[in-house]
Amino acid sequence: MSPVEFRILTPNDATAWRKIRLEALENDPEAFGASVEAHHKLTDDEVRSRLTLDMDERFVVGAFADGELVGTAGFVREPGSK
Repeated sequence: MSPVEFRILTPNDATAWRKIRLEALENDPEAFGASVEAHHKLTDDEVRSRLTLDMDERFVVGAFADGELVGTAGFVREPGSK
């Protein structure tokens, strides 16, 4: 087994992210605030926008095994004073 590599996803990863996100939504819907239906409605531009780096507000880290995206973790700063 080759080592798992981690890196921040970019808009170039949109196709792989869309696929793995759909799989996660279908297999564990309770873990997400979004639905499969909402995911299907996302445009390509909206997906790329989600993966546009903005370290002050949001970013998505991907885990890659043998060059394939096998896991993700999204980080979003919630608005508010705390």
